[in-house]
Amino acid sequence: MTTINNTFGVLFYLKVQKISAQGKMPICARVTVNGKRTEISVKRSVTASEWDVKKGMPRGSRKEIVELNMFLNQFKAKIISIYQQMLLSDDIIDGPAIRDKMLGTGKLTPTLLKLLEHHNNQQGHKLAPGTMKNYYTTQRYIKKFLMEKYYRTDIVLS
Repeated sequence: MTTINNTFGVLFYLKVQKISAQGKMPICARVTVNGKRTEISVKRSVTASEWDVKKGMPRGSRKEIVELNMFLNQFKAKIISIYQQMLLSDDIIDGPAIRDKMLGTGKLTPTLLKLLEHHNNQQGHKLAPGTMKNYYTTQRYIKKFLMEKYYRTDIVLS
């Protein structure tokens, strides 16, 4: 059995291109999986003078800054938790999938094997048993191919 090692990282940064009238910049999380970056908006903002670039967190002891730091730590922990869940359940791990799960939009991602399964369930009573046997065989071959070629149990359709 061959395993794939995923590189994974999360960091926060300010999106300096979008400065508000109050001088605040939105905070974004960058999730990097296997060298591919994906951006997630944290929906919080802070001024550049309060941002510590090296730590990737706001600095200061004001109540708002302390609460923001706790929020960012929880945000990062949730991203890491999603990554670990995907790793344990043999899901396809990439930045957009983590972002979709984080934002709650990735509930119905279409995959190749889900599509084949849906087809077989819908057409099972309409087609002849010999034809259905061919579809089930194709489904088995695709599963085997995905595992041997891509080391995955399924692949997302885009």
